[in-house]
Amino acid sequence: MSLLLKLLPRLNLKATAIHNGIDPDELSGRNVIRGTNLNSYILCIAHQNEKKNLQLLIQAFAERLEPVWREASAEMGAALPVIFTAHSVPTRTIHAGDPYEKQAKETARLVAERIAGLTPELRHFAFQSQGMSGGPWLGPTVESAMLEQKRQGRKGVVIAPIGFVCDHVDVLYDIDIGFREFGKEQGLKMWRPESLNTSATFIAALAKLASTRLALASGIVSLA
Repeated sequence: MSLLLKLLPRLNLKATAIHNGIDPDELSGRNVIRGTNLNSYILCIAHQNEKKNLQLLIQAFAERLEPVWREASAEMGAALPVIFTAHSVPTRTIHAGDPYEKQAKETARLVAERIAGLTPELRHFAFQSQGMSGGPWLGPTVESAMLEQKRQGRKGVVIAPIGFVCDHVDVLYDIDIGFREFGKEQGLKMWRPESLNTSATFIAALAKLASTRLALASGIVSLA
């Protein structure tokens, strides 16, 4: 983990500091990196002109999502909608120039396009785990997205946390407990694909990322 953190670029320093409630003028890039969301950085790095890393990340998410979506759709007798999610951030972060929202939605689109039958009308995006700090946070919320599916007559949804690469409280509690209970109250059955965790494809993406960054740091412009 420490090696990966050292390899992370200092991207959008001001926006990252604001995201974490920090005065960017008072902190060095190193301090800001230590306080930021690793999931967001992995997503951001993958989008930074490193197409091989991005494709491996997309493949890893698709490998987790497709079998769950197909099984759930077969159980319900119809293709189910997928609500892709990422952690919400204060809107002021995006206004400060952070590409997080754009990259998260682009990742979701690319994953969906890897799965035959997951047509545009079945793809939705929501932001979860909104904070309590002052000012608006990115939406729509997952709850509102689920209610919209209920209004359209759906009986089930697949929630795919595209903004998270491993199990933690935002997945295991907010989704598996909170959103599942909300779904039961609304008459919506919910499924969630397994997090990437130790996915071989995801590990390959991390290894490629690390080797590329080390090569660039050493002045090597290409890898054999």
